[in-house]
Amino acid sequence: MMARLDSADLSGIDAVSVEVEVDVQPGMPAYTTVGLPDAAVRESRERVKGAILNSGLQYPIEQITVNLAPADVRKEGSQHDLAIALALLAATGQATASDVRHTLFIGELALGGEVRPVRGVLAMALLAARRGWRLCCPRKTSPRGQWWQGARFSRSGASGNPWTSWRIPRPEKPVPTISYQES
Repeated sequence: MMARLDSADLSGIDAVSVEVEVDVQPGMPAYTTVGLPDAAVRESRERVKGAILNSGLQYPIEQITVNLAPADVRKEGSQHDLAIALALLAATGQATASDVRHTLFIGELALGGEVRPVRGVLAMALLAARRGWRLCCPRKTSPRGQWWQGARFSRSGASGNPWTSWRIPRPEKPVPTISYQES
């Protein structure tokens, strides 16, 4: 299954829109990020996995491909973590959202599932306002961009937890974890 959400990246002092596509297919477990990611973007795999598992949700043991479009623009930083995690949960049927069109999802994930502030939110708020879109970002980040007239903010939960604003069923019992040993 595939899911698509929007995020943003910085190009100098301006923000550019980034489409986050996550595809989950049966097969050997693998995680691939394409679309010119830098090291911080590639490392999102571990932050997203930790955040999902430590929030009591299931992480798929399948082939996962994350595409960050446009492919010819270098993606830098950890601000795509939130969009990747939510798209992954949507692709695996663990999350639904009533209306995610015209929303930029911005935030770095902590291993415990909290969303951390990122740099450049003001430029991203300007991008969202120009397009008439909402900006979903951590509570600690959003006040920096609230001065911009016309920006509409959807904060990621009262405690900074993005899962509270999505309809994600909580498991009644802890999800079993699988550990791998390197040979």
